[in-house]
Amino acid sequence: MRVKKIELKWIRVKKKRIEESEGKEKLIEGDKKKEKLGLIAKIRGNKEPETEEAPESEMTPREMLHWGMEAFKSLRKPLFRLFSDLLNGIKIKRLESDVTFGLSDPADTGMLCGLIHAVAGLAYSRCRHCSFSINPVFMNPMVDFRGSMDIRVRIYSLIFPMLKFMFNRKTLSFTYSIIKEKLWGKRKFSS
Repeated sequence: MRVKKIELKWIRVKKKRIEESEGKEKLIEGDKKKEKLGLIAKIRGNKEPETEEAPESEMTPREMLHWGMEAFKSLRKPLFRLFSDLLNGIKIKRLESDVTFGLSDPADTGMLCGLIHAVAGLAYSRCRHCSFSINPVFMNPMVDFRGSMDIRVRIYSLIFPMLKFMFNRKTLSFTYSIIKEKLWGKRKFSS
């Protein structure tokens, strides 16, 4: 009986000491908060330390999905515009390719052939000196590709689209929402 009373008294004393030491410079077990006196507080002459939270671990998959969907919703049009402008800054001078391919199913080979011809049509519109040789093989699976390309990229034609993307209203708004959620939502600034 006496041992239980001593244990209860010891637990109460320990709790009281922990509560009293919250304002002092100590690390409390079980808590991930570290209390220390900051540089500005030392200059100002404050005696009470500021609390600093330990950084959290990685984001959960749900948070990653949330931020991915938010990024897609708000940055879809600016990103497509950026890629379009960057492609306009790249000039294809010469493009030659020889493609021979086949899949196990002849129907799949035919569909892939149509897709490759569509992509080749896009390349013809951007290049003056293009030559493509697309040869589907319907009997056995195989892939053979040979090609060469000369391109011209002017750095100044890539800088303006990047600046345009960075200072877009939607990009800045999304960046502000991330900063607001991640930094200001988790920490309390004392002024």
